[in-house]
Amino acid sequence: MGWKVYTVPETATILLGGRVKFEELNYNQAYLFQKDLLKTMLQIEDTYFNQAAATTDRNVLIICDRGGMDPSAYTDRVSSHLFIIS
Repeated sequence: MGWKVYTVPETATILLGGRVKFEELNYNQAYLFQKDLLKTMLQIEDTYFNQAAATTDRNVLIICDRGGMDPSAYTDRVSSHLFIIS
C-alpha cells in the first residue's frame, strides 16, 4: 500500500505572492502580517492533519515547509510573544 505523503506549502510565499512587500510595512502592519501569517499557517496545517486523520487505509506523512515558529524570526521578541499568546 505504501505511504500517503502530503507536503504543506510555505504560507509566507503564498501571502507575499499577493504583492505584499514586507520591507514597505510599518511596525503595526508587519506585526499584523506576521500574526495573520501564523493564523493562516496553522489553518492550512490543520487542513492537512485533518485529511491525515481521516485516512484509515495507509500510513500518512506530512511535511511542512517552515512551520509555526517561522514568523518569530521576522519580528522582535515582544511582538512574537504577543501574537503567539493572542
